[in-house]
Amino acid sequence: MINFNSVEEEIIMDTFFKSKEDVIKVADFLPYPFIITEIETFDSSFESLFFNENLIQEFGYTTKEIPDVDTWYELLYPDENYRNEIRETWNGKLLEAISKNEQVIKIKARLKPKDKDEKWYEIKTFFFDNFFVLAFVDINNEVILQQKLSQINLNNERMLSILGHDLRNPIANLTAISSLAAENDISNEEFKEMVKIIHQESNLLLEMIETILNWTKLNFNTVTVTPVTIDYNKLVNGIIDFYSSMIQNKHIAVNVDLDNFHSKECDPEIMTVIIRNLLSNAIKFTPEYGSISFYNQNNVLIVEDSGVGMSAEKINSINADEYVSTYGTENEKGIGIGLQLVKRFAAMVDCKIDFESIPEKGTKVKILF
Repeated sequence: MINFNSVEEEIIMDTFFKSKEDVIKVADFLPYPFIITEIETFDSSFESLFFNENLIQEFGYTTKEIPDVDTWYELLYPDENYRNEIRETWNGKLLEAISKNEQVIKIKARLKPKDKDEKWYEIKTFFFDNFFVLAFVDINNEVILQQKLSQINLNNERMLSILGHDLRNPIANLTAISSLAAENDISNEEFKEMVKIIHQESNLLLEMIETILNWTKLNFNTVTVTPVTIDYNKLVNGIIDFYSSMIQNKHIAVNVDLDNFHSKECDPEIMTVIIRNLLSNAIKFTPEYGSISFYNQNNVLIVEDSGVGMSAEKINSINADEYVSTYGTENEKGIGIGLQLVKRFAAMVDCKIDFESIPEKGTKVKILF
């Protein structure tokens, strides 16, 4: 990261009191991208404009391609909402600086260089009357690192919450039920009912542990992708067998029609995690005597259920990577990260997950290869 030091700032500020030509001479010798311009008002066309060589190389545009303020914003901030936000922020800071008799403002923003991905920059603006010098300092690596650290902290807090609460509940239930069975004289029917509950709680616990392990692998970057040809009929039916007791307890009909499904090679372990989480979710939100189907349309693997469905707001929260844990139709408890696992693992094997749902009618999840 390049920072201005006091000597450089003094040189630049001194030149404000001389001429535009003096500033241009200085700008081409300094090692960061510069714009030098005179503007009548915040939103008017440039009176005169200079891009130093570093700016042309950094952003890929010349003054011929960007003759005015509007074009600069449209090209460097292609998203209209973000463009308006940055423009409002910059103008607001400028007005504040003028009111305080200051001549320097700074903002951080994502800019889109020509034919390149967006990057983060700190934009330092020096001005005197209508004479402006804008310097762009690349802070992309620092911002990305900060975002990653924030995400790691969020994940750590989430895992601590799960370990401290969500895992404790099923373990406590198992302890209580087993103690009751061991210390009391119970009938065969009561014993069978307790065994059923223990089985359900054990499955829930195993599923939570599996989810946490996969989440940990993702966040420690220990997942490797090994594409092979997959027999999806065999893979899906094996996962269904794992959840057979939960399916039978709710009398759910599960149908698999993947004989003609031919996708590109994929990692079987990752695909197992994806389908397992989708099936678990479908079972959780499908009431008794409902149905779950696996089938394909135009090389798209679809998991469809006749469950309670989701609102548009819930789908938006999933797409926004928000962790929301909801109880199932028989108060089944999840830990709120299963669908986030699905999305992140899918991205690792170049798949996209698409959700379609109607409340009270069911959900259709598409795996697009």
